[in-house]
Amino acid sequence: MLPDPGAPGDGLDVQPRVADLTGELERRVEQREHAKELKTAARRASQADKAVQAEQDVLAKISEMAPADRVLAERVHGNLDDGTMWAAGFALTEVTPAAEKRIAALVTQAVQ
Repeated sequence: MLPDPGAPGDGLDVQPRVADLTGELERRVEQREHAKELKTAARRASQADKAVQAEQDVLAKISEMAPADRVLAERVHGNLDDGTMWAAGFALTEVTPAAEKRIAALVTQAVQ
């Protein structure tokens, strides 16, 4: 007959060791989850910081423009770049009422 591996006094009591290993694994899982949470929070903060910095950069560039260009840029900025989509380039030399109507018509056509 084989000896009972968990019998007291034989030096083979595995229950405390199993409990120690289980506790260690639980601690590691908790540490990994905490690290993921920290990374996610850092990513959110950095994305928000990048967005704020990008907005400041755009406004700084607009303020450096010649007066006529600045007026045009200020009228376009915030009107076509809201939300999750924005225009990547503009070919406007002047904003006139006719140009505004044409832009509005093109935007309307694009979203229908």
